[in-house]
Formats: sequence, C-alpha cells, structure tokens
Amino acid sequence: MAQTPWIRAELARPRDNGDPIDASDWLSKEPSPEYKSVWNVDGWEIPGDMVTARLTLDSALQRLEALAEALPAGADIAAGRADITHGEREGWLAAQEECRRLAAALATHPWLRSAHDPFSARRAVFAAARKAHPVELTNASYQP
Repeated sequence: MAQTPWIRAELARPRDNGDPIDASDWLSKEPSPEYKSVWNVDGWEIPGDMVTARLTLDSALQRLEALAEALPAGADIAAGRADITHGEREGWLAAQEECRRLAAALATHPWLRSAHDPFSARRAVFAAARKAHPVELTNASYQP
C-alpha cells in the first residue's frame, strides 16, 4: 500500500524538539499469534485479523442476544404490561451500536474488499471462525 507524499514528509520531519521520529516506539506490544496467522479454508487464504474480527463480532452478537433475552417481550411492552428502564434501553442501544460498528469494520476489511467473490469469501471467513472457536449455532442455516 503506497503512502501519500504528505505522510512520508510528516514521518521524515523531526519532532518539535529536533529529535528524529522513531517508529519503533509506536508499537506497545506484539500482536497475538492468531492475529498474525493465515487460515486456509476452501481455497481462501484468510488473514488472522479477519478471523479475529469475525470472532469479536460473534461475541458482541451473543452479548446482544443475552441482553434481548433479559428484556420483556415487545408485545408486553406495547400492551403496557411491562416496561424497560432507561439503563436497560441504553445498554441495549450501546450493544447494538457496537455490533453495527464491528460489522461495518468486518465488511470494509481490505482483504474482503479485494476478494474476487465476496460472498464465498465471507462464507470462508465464517467457516474459519468456526474452526478457530467452535460454537453451537442456534440457527445453523444462517451463514453470512
């Protein structure tokens, strides 16, 4: 990936105190091995960060499902037989927004955008995530 000239110029200039910029201090720790690994599924070489992103989304979706199960039924709320607190609503909305953010990050991942067949690539990512962290699916027919 090529850098734009202004980024190169910014990195080449010294710090305000005159010291050169040392990029080695930008990394606080080495990424985990599963983040750097490559998964081979159905002829696809899937980067580990893509699988990690899918697993993170799966975890957020499970938290959202747990929150939904704890809330009263929509029909009960509509009929006035139940209500949700402001805290429950805020928690639900925050979890929902987190799922949206993670799904958007996964959908715009450079590897997925460069795939010649995005549908098959998404299925391969889903399969790699299942291999990395096997879970019992509640709806086996749903595979994004």
